[in-house]
Amino acid sequence: MNRPLYIAGHSSYTILEKSKLKNVPFWFHYSNNSLSSYEFPYDIDEYDCIIAYGGGSVIDYAKYVAGCKKLYLEVHPTILSTDAMFTEVSIVRCPEVVYLKTKAPDKVVLDYDLLKGVDWRLHVGAGDVLSIITALRSWRKFPTYEEYIAKEALEIVDKLKRPDDRAGIDTLFNCLKEEVSLCKIVGTSQIEEGLEHEFAYCFEKYTIKKVLHCQLVVLGMLCAAKVLNMSDKEIEDIKNRFCKLGLVWDSKEIGLNLPEYFKLMVGECKMKPGEWK
Repeated sequence: MNRPLYIAGHSSYTILEKSKLKNVPFWFHYSNNSLSSYEFPYDIDEYDCIIAYGGGSVIDYAKYVAGCKKLYLEVHPTILSTDAMFTEVSIVRCPEVVYLKTKAPDKVVLDYDLLKGVDWRLHVGAGDVLSIITALRSWRKFPTYEEYIAKEALEIVDKLKRPDDRAGIDTLFNCLKEEVSLCKIVGTSQIEEGLEHEFAYCFEKYTIKKVLHCQLVVLGMLCAAKVLNMSDKEIEDIKNRFCKLGLVWDSKEIGLNLPEYFKLMVGECKMKPGEWK
């Protein structure tokens, strides 16, 4: 691996400009909003590995290129906002969600020098772990459901800590890794991806406001809880977990009209509270 191609988004490159990485071949990736954004770098065949710096969108793109070209892939997440650094799929929104089978990175580097430069409140990847709470309620309806797996998944949820220091970042990183590993062992992502993710994708489809995916998953959990007829006590427990982890769950704080999106999603899927399957 002597000829690496570096892939980064604009914000990540701004960070890297100040680092030791200078005069190296970079390919910029800006959006996952269309399949055309997944074009190959024009000189990709000149390289024998990929090193990616960025968040979920950049990592998803790097996985796609590395998977198609069968290249070694090393990723350096610059924000812990999703579990994309561990999964074997890439997601494109055009505007419908399209899952592309790609590859998991060969190496994931947890670089504190990169992560400490980001406001810890943007490390919202806990949403992809907390979603286990509502996803399991949906998964119970399927024949693949296993009670002992559900118990193990909830144990991962209970490990989460606020990512405002090194220990918290370590914990979030490991919880995301464990969640993805458990899904791989069982052979389904239904453990952590249920109705709350459908709401998140709906938000992304209908809003022009750029919001971190897992922030939308957090809001999606509250919508899912209503449709799944979860009790007031269960919903209050979810909100308490949000507060403990520093996650924003009030849609007004991030400028979204949650009731309006809830209506759009329920209408699009022809759902009524308690009737989702």
